[in-house]
This record gives sequence, structure tokens and C-alpha cells, in this order.
Amino acid sequence: MTTIRELPIFDNDFKADPFPFYDELRASGSLAQVRLPTGVVCWLLVDYTHIRALINDNRLSKNSRFAGPSWHSVHINRDGETSRPVLEHLLTVDAPEHTRLRALVAPDFRPRRLATLRPMVEAVVSEALDRLDPDTTVDFATEFAALVPLIVICELLGVPVADRQRFRRWAELLMSADETEQALIPGAARELSDYLLALADERRAAPDDSLFCRLVQARDRGEMTDRELAAMGFILLVAGHETTAGLLSAGLLALHETPGAWQRLCDAPQDTPRIVEELLRFCSPIEVATPRFAREDIEVGTQTIKAGDTVFLSLAAANRDGSRFDQPNDVIVDRAGGGHLAFGLGPHFCLGAGLARLEGEVAFAALSNRFPDLAPVGGQETLMWSPGLLLRGLKTLPVRLRPALDRP
Repeated sequence: MTTIRELPIFDNDFKADPFPFYDELRASGSLAQVRLPTGVVCWLLVDYTHIRALINDNRLSKNSRFAGPSWHSVHINRDGETSRPVLEHLLTVDAPEHTRLRALVAPDFRPRRLATLRPMVEAVVSEALDRLDPDTTVDFATEFAALVPLIVICELLGVPVADRQRFRRWAELLMSADETEQALIPGAARELSDYLLALADERRAAPDDSLFCRLVQARDRGEMTDRELAAMGFILLVAGHETTAGLLSAGLLALHETPGAWQRLCDAPQDTPRIVEELLRFCSPIEVATPRFAREDIEVGTQTIKAGDTVFLSLAAANRDGSRFDQPNDVIVDRAGGGHLAFGLGPHFCLGAGLARLEGEVAFAALSNRFPDLAPVGGQETLMWSPGLLLRGLKTLPVRLRPALDRP
């Protein structure tokens, strides 16, 4: 009989280091049953080989209409109809809807387009660093890591400066796993949907060169609905903000906890892309991919996923699988080759992967140049990790700043 394990996603110690738990699950088999705090029992995969195989398996759907009654009774009914205009998005649909919607935004995330965004990203990072007070202790997680990707995605979408803090709050609420905030989700979803549709009217009257304006024009050509437009705005906001914020905060901590890693970044800025790639593997800001639902029975090893079962793939666990990566729990700045699954794989491969890499490279290069003696302060007790299942990043990260000019 399969043992059901509790998944303590609200425990700060667990979120700080979930990898011993994943190692234990992996040692006992490729597939484990876990219980979420909501009471729903689901399957969790933690080994690289099976995750890589199942991530593209059409027997698993991203559409919750294939979910069993326990998932519907808790998650669908909890979020309610008012949340669905933004919560049904690219990550919750399959082909052909997914193919159609992704094609509308893919051109803005291609390498040639991203190359034109580098000056904007550099300016955003520089301005964020200018706002930090040297020779003080600041909360890096809130004052830099969360701020930079928010401004970048708002620039990309064409969100007015005056509205960006509202966007930040909506993103935090709609991705919140805090039980005290669950009742606020439907209202936040409705507010964001109404805001985006009002912004769409403004962009129709006064077009600009923003991604959101191009989506409005696609809607007006009949290529997407109002509901799809609002949902696209939501997922671009969250995917372009929360995940990169996690990379920057957890990545900075990892560099300082690994002897010589931060100094290597400071001394060899040309190695920044390679270091960011290793941080993506090691930190895996998307800890667990959004749920999949079995269309039919699926055999995995000696176990059977039944039709209607909910399945989660832990990308973070796959990226720490010792059968795939040597010294998986160490940051190896010269690690050869890629192969990590930080951005997923296949049709649902993260659309913003290139943008996240660009932001990471620009941010870490600028940080190490401006504040080479920057360092976290306090012990583990000062670090607060974001609760929840899907994302992994720091809510608080106190650091002491010291500019380069103060070096002897």
C-alpha cells in the first residue's frame, strides 16, 4: 500500500531546503503520493528521467476538466467563477488552444527581440541599484529582486508607471499560498481583469509599441477573446515577475553560501551567463510545475496513476537528481553542459526563459560591479521563504551594501 506523505509547503524550514525530502522520496521510488494542505492527495514525481518523459506525455493534460472530484471540490470551487477570467491561461490549456495563444506572444520573446530589450533591462537594473542606500542593510528580496522583474515586465506590457505597485500587489495575491489571503483571490482576479480590459480600451484608442497593445490588436482581429486577453496579461505578469524574483533572491544567497562563487562573479564578469545557468539549475525558482491531470490510467514503474488523478512534476527535484547531475547539491560555477529543467520542456517550455536569463545576467553583473562586498547579514532565522507549492524564492533577504569605491 502506498504511503501518503504530508507536503509541508507552509513550513519555512521546508521551503528553505526541501531537497532532503525529495531525496528521500526518490530513494523510495520515482512516484510518491503526497497530501496538500488543502487535503487533496496527488502524485509527485521527483526523479529526472520520469519527469523528462512525462512532461511531454499527452496522457497528462493541463486542463482541469480532466481533474477528479477531489481537486474540483477544493481548488475549482474555492477560486470560484470570478477568478477564472485570469486563472485559465497558457499554463492551463492544451493544444490547439495553447498553440494558438502561444503564437500570439512568442515573437516578443525570440532572441532577436530580446536583444533589443537589453538596454531597457540595464537601465531598470541601474536605477534600482541607484535607489539602494550604500553602507546600509537593505532587504534585497523586496527592494531589488522583486522590483526589477516587475518593472521590466510592466515596461514590456506597457503598464503606466502609476499603476505598477497595483500590479505588484495583484501578482502577490493571485500567487499567494497564504491561507489568510485566499478569500482575497477572487476580488483581486476581478480587479486585474477589469483593469486589463480598461487598459485595452486605452491602447485601442492610442496604440503604442507594447506587447499588450499587440495583443489588443489580435483580439480586435478576432484571434483571441476578452477573457483570453485578460488571462494572458495575468500569466505574463506572474511568469515575468515572481519567477525571476525567485532566481535573483535565491541565487544571490546561493552565491554567498558557496565558497568562492561570489568572488568568481566579481572577478570574471564574462562568466556571468554560465553562472546564471547553474543558478537556474540549483535554485529552480519554479519548484513544481503547474498541475497536470491524467486523461487515462498511466503506468509509472510499479505504480498506476489513475484517470482523473492530479500529478505534479518537481522541476527543482529533477535538477538535484544525482543520477543526472554530479554533486547536485553544490553550485559548480564551471559545470559543463546544460540539461536542467528549470524552464520545463516541450510545448509548455517557459516562454520567458530568454528574458529571465537576460535579467539574471544583467542584474548579477551589475550587482557584483557596483557592490562587490555585498553580503547577507544575520543567520538563517532572518530568511523568510515564500510559502506554497509552485514557486521557490525569498520573501526577505537582509544584505549589507558596500560600494566598490570603499575597497582598500
